[in-house]
Amino acid sequence: MKSLSFIIISLIASLILFNNCDQTTGPGGDINKIVQIPGCNSSALNKNSSLNDSCFTYQFRGSLIADFCVTGNCCPDKDRYSTKYNIINDTIFVAVTDTAERKCMCSCNYILHAEFYNLVYNHYLFIVYNPMDSPDSVLYSIDVRKN
Repeated sequence: MKSLSFIIISLIASLILFNNCDQTTGPGGDINKIVQIPGCNSSALNKNSSLNDSCFTYQFRGSLIADFCVTGNCCPDKDRYSTKYNIINDTIFVAVTDTAERKCMCSCNYILHAEFYNLVYNHYLFIVYNPMDSPDSVLYSIDVRKN
């Protein structure tokens, strides 16, 4: 119960502190980014991490690279999502909003690809949520650790 309260309070704090962090350039010129992989991907991601979730994979070596699924309407199948992120201490908050109209009677998984560079800690809590839903509806809350 305490961890859920912490997540809710952290989400609210991140919403207040969000400053349109679509892309941030690090000292090495690398750009933090989150992009949608084109197309509707009905199959799960290939597992390239030790997580049990087949729709969230990551690699964390010099940089953190994460791929995760979000569910959306099948039409149109590109440029559906607006994303914002905020890194506060050892927590990465990712807000994902579906911006496209619902033109079909079907839904599928879409894959979002995130890259974060110049992270100072060896592990982060990676939280993905939809800011349009209630504050306690978190899509992913996963502890990612440097390999």
